[in-house]
Amino acid sequence: INGTNLIPVDVLTIKASAAAGTMGGTKSTVVLSAADQTLVTNAPLGSALTLNLDYTIPAAKSSSSDILGKPAGTYTQTVTYTATAL
Repeated sequence: INGTNLIPVDVLTIKASAAAGTMGGTKSTVVLSAADQTLVTNAPLGSALTLNLDYTIPAAKSSSSDILGKPAGTYTQTVTYTATAL
């Protein structure tokens, strides 16, 4: 959101970076949305584990009307992460 201008959240993809940190488990690439999604499964237990994330806009989205034609400026969105032990 930038004032009254909107870019849909599904233009953004989140995934574990090449320098993925100390957290193990199975990491998934997630297209941002309002729905709950799983980013990491089968991670080991521990409070000192790290996970580095890359936020990208794929080429197909960056050249789409979702982004092109929008006014220049800073667009913001809140992303909430929840760690759950199963």
